[in-house]
Amino acid sequence: MRRLKIGEARRLSSLLFVNVIGLRDLQNYIPGLSSRKYHNAKLRARSSVPIVEPVIRRCRYEPIRIHYFVAFITSAIVSTGLPYGERDVTTSDGSKLSIPNTIRLHSNAEIIRMYKKHMEDIGKKHLIISDSVAYGILKKCSATRRHALLCVDYFLADGADAFEDIDDILDTLQGCALLDADMAKLWTYNVAQSRLYLKTDFRLHLKMESKVIDHCYVHSLSDASDSNFKCQGKDHSHTLRCPRCVIMNSCFNEITSLVNSLNKDMEKSHPYKKTVSEMVVRMKHNIEAITEMKKHLVRAGYTDLERTRIIANLNDGEAFVTMDFCQKFLAMSVSLSGHNRIHPSLGREEQSQSAQSLV
Repeated sequence: MRRLKIGEARRLSSLLFVNVIGLRDLQNYIPGLSSRKYHNAKLRARSSVPIVEPVIRRCRYEPIRIHYFVAFITSAIVSTGLPYGERDVTTSDGSKLSIPNTIRLHSNAEIIRMYKKHMEDIGKKHLIISDSVAYGILKKCSATRRHALLCVDYFLADGADAFEDIDDILDTLQGCALLDADMAKLWTYNVAQSRLYLKTDFRLHLKMESKVIDHCYVHSLSDASDSNFKCQGKDHSHTLRCPRCVIMNSCFNEITSLVNSLNKDMEKSHPYKKTVSEMVVRMKHNIEAITEMKKHLVRAGYTDLERTRIIANLNDGEAFVTMDFCQKFLAMSVSLSGHNRIHPSLGREEQSQSAQSLV
């Protein structure tokens, strides 16, 4: 072993390996080589011989993990498509593409929590990516955050309004000293949890055949009185109950029972008689709206499954076309008929019927 002599750094510059071998590795072969002499030799070698730097690509994740996460955030549980608008995205090679605009239904934190729960349910917990990677993907993925439900999904909009109205009823009852604080706090918490459950985890629990009656597509979408809409598959029993569905139904029944008993016991001269009478009607309407919201979630979940099945079985030369909202078709129809505008009260079902008539 010898130490590097004066002038050897200059001769070292003629060697190409200084551009491809690191300082620490080179010091194992040339003891006494300082970082200054090494870098000087590297600069001299580069100035005389063109060196092509190797391209280093680091993969800090497993592609299969990203596949599961991207498949989840692009599913109908998390995102919904819009019938208009496009968004420009840039690929890894720098090229730009135009893709249809979509709306993301939940916040990033809710999406990640739902994703982890979904991976645990399907037995893929070992493939869950870290929160930092998930947030990074959600930031880069192109989607619009949902700020309103009107003109997007009236069932969800009416259901959200119903939950807010129930909260207002509980606040009013407590303010009128008709409901004690502890019970009001408990019911308010259960209402909030029920709203969150329908918004997030409920669709994750839906299955074609489930032992929980509220989560079973076959039971929910079958009509026992009409053979055309009755499931012809093998019968199965519903022996389990969903705790969160039970809490939601019990909470609504208890609130309804309270306002009904207050309305029945109050005299007409009572100062809160009119208010409580209105609450009876409001609770009935709210429960109906939330029930319709729940039905819509079941129908939408099964529709997504059927759409996926149809697309997977498409042959060459075939295409699957979805017509939703039909703003462009309605505008064309109104323009041809000579009207100046579309009435704002035109709902989603009326739009679909108009689109069918156009086709």
